[in-house]
Amino acid sequence: MTVDGNVLKLSLAAFLAALMTYMGQIIVPVLILVGVMLLDYLTGVHAAFVRHELSSRTGLIGILKKLSYLAMVAVACVIDYLIATVGAQLGTVIAVQFVGQLVVFWLILNELISILENVQKIGGPVPPFVAKLLQHLRGKVEESLPELPDEPQEPEGEHFRKRTSCSD
Repeated sequence: MTVDGNVLKLSLAAFLAALMTYMGQIIVPVLILVGVMLLDYLTGVHAAFVRHELSSRTGLIGILKKLSYLAMVAVACVIDYLIATVGAQLGTVIAVQFVGQLVVFWLILNELISILENVQKIGGPVPPFVAKLLQHLRGKVEESLPELPDEPQEPEGEHFRKRTSCSD
């Protein structure tokens, strides 16, 4: 191995260590999500091939949809970051990745359900209890968030009074 190869390996290891430190507990579920997204795509291509419905346009749309899932995960992680930042500003330590994890788990369950549907389209057997279990788990993830108001609530108190101009 050359010096350049060692520098590349060291740089990659440092980058991955920093990423894992920054992302904390959510990195493993995100990696699982990427894996099941790939498996779903492959089983979807197989199902389309078997049914003589293979289309490059449909395949591209599928890839773009998977990329939008990753964007959704990024948005959820930003929400977690904002919650933690606001908590820190208020003097409360909130070190959770709750929204990000829920989104990732929900997407994993959706991908697993889609894989089972693809296997059925191919003609493979799918135990009914597995599909039922995944549907149940997805419902539990959806129920785990507290009920949020339909409209934002106005903060109360003098500190939160509405400004009427830039000079206020």
